[in-house]
Amino acid sequence: MSLISQLCMVGASCMALTIYLLIYLLKYGVPESVSATYYSELPKWAFSTTLAVAGGFLLIPWIEISEKTEFCAFIATVSVFFVASSPTFKEKFVGKVHYGSAITLFITSVVWLLANDGFWAFLLASLVPAILYRTKWLFWVEIGLFISIYSTLIAFLLAIPR
Repeated sequence: MSLISQLCMVGASCMALTIYLLIYLLKYGVPESVSATYYSELPKWAFSTTLAVAGGFLLIPWIEISEKTEFCAFIATVSVFFVASSPTFKEKFVGKVHYGSAITLFITSVVWLLANDGFWAFLLASLVPAILYRTKWLFWVEIGLFISIYSTLIAFLLAIPR
């Protein structure tokens, strides 16, 4: 896949997630977590569709960029699909799928960042609002992780030293 195609796919993934979150933030403020946005008055399909689109665009470039860590990129992206397919995390069974997938996504993403000398500054910086806004700490950590992953992928594609 060409560099331009990979940049476009990573960009489209990032934009889908960013637009969804901006719409939510402007309308309702900061949620407890990204998953909590499902329970808002936004259309119920919006959460799952956004995650599926973001994961779909991210899958191929992330795996292709990840030399020796393709497994982490694959499992992280598949975990996004499982989170998308189990949005009603307050239900008993669905909650197990959702939480298990979200934890797997977090762990495999952090391992990928470690193994690839990723940008940690955003994830670490997210701890400041997480500590300040304790009831919404998870949202800030999720945002920090998303920014760390996307910025690292873009840096890889543009050959920016990390």
